[in-house]
Amino acid sequence: MRSKKTFFAVLILAATILNTACGSRTNTNSTGGTTASTPAKSSATAISSKPNANAAEYEYKVENDGITITKYLGKDSEIVIPSQIEGKDVKKIDFSFLRSAEEKVVTSVIMPDTITELNKELFQGNSALKSITFSKSLKEIPKGVCQFCSALETVNLFDGLEVIGYVAFNNCDSLKSVVIPDTVKECDVNAFFACDSLETMTYKGKTYKKPDLDQCYNAINDQR
Repeated sequence: MRSKKTFFAVLILAATILNTACGSRTNTNSTGGTTASTPAKSSATAISSKPNANAAEYEYKVENDGITITKYLGKDSEIVIPSQIEGKDVKKIDFSFLRSAEEKVVTSVIMPDTITELNKELFQGNSALKSITFSKSLKEIPKGVCQFCSALETVNLFDGLEVIGYVAFNNCDSLKSVVIPDTVKECDVNAFFACDSLETMTYKGKTYKKPDLDQCYNAINDQR
């Protein structure tokens, strides 16, 4: 009889120890409840806290201690480019970024403020893009960067930008309005050529309406 009692006592002790060990894997929150412990993030998903900013979704190369993204490999229609990969700032986007089937899928691109350079004609001819948010660190929007982007409706530009290049937004038929940052000192007169739906351009608090958009170009370029 005594051996059976000893046996059951050992079982109870073992169960108590096991329960204590399992309980140590939870954390008590401020309300007295418990939350499951969170596993450490992988190096890929920890690159950026922004959505889908995962190195595995991009082809890239290291240039001058910075990253140049050469191709998007993901499947999302709205992408937020990571600000860092492999601990290095993403500084440039290459011409081939959306030069395949992806260009028919991606409708929105948001750039990190680490980007300081864009290839000319970067998005040229892309018929799916509806919205682009440019980097706040860009000094120049290069030649033809969004030329013939027929679906483009929204262009976000920021103070710090100084130049908008030749035919940068030529034939963007869905663009209805654009705000030119106050810091822009040069805007090519063909930057928004043949944007048939463009109704207004705003610069330094003044809005220029169609058909007087040339006055906006003059207001910008007269400062040079």
